Amino acid sequence: MPGPVGPSGTAGATGPVGPTGATGSAGATGAQGPTGPAGVTGATGPTGAEPIATGTGQTTSTTAVPIITHTMATNTTGIFRLVATSIDSADGDANGYIREFVATNQSGIVRIVGSVASTLTAEQNPINDVTITTSGNTFTCNAKGQSGHTDDWTMKLYQGV
Repeated sequence: MPGPVGPSGTAGATGPVGPTGATGSAGATGAQGPTGPAGVTGATGPTGAEPIATGTGQTTSTTAVPIITHTMATNTTGIFRLVATSIDSADGDANGYIREFVATNQSGIVRIVGSVASTLTAEQNPINDVTITTSGNTFTCNAKGQSGHTDDWTMKLYQGV
């Protein structure tokens, strides 16, 4: 059997604190979450697309003047949009046109399918006009002006719009 416990002693001073231990290595990175669904790309508008042909010209009468002539590959069909503007610098009359149409080349002969749609006609001079004609394996975008006036024309032809 043990003996009796003696009186408690006085506590001594606290010793110095030891150095901090090293940091452990970082855990592994978690797996990446799933990728969301792909977004839908919007359609390119006619002014965003590059024209397949451009042309400039001048009219001084009501006689049609060819501005753009486009050759189609044999046995093909396409949807086209013609954007045309004119300005008469003498009197400031301005005009704008958008014509849309389907053209087909069957065995080397181009023809317009149906009719040319006039989707925009904005005129200060209603004598001016834009027409599309065909010959052989080409179609031609023409400008018509006014007698005694000089109109400067700009045309852009787009495909697949």
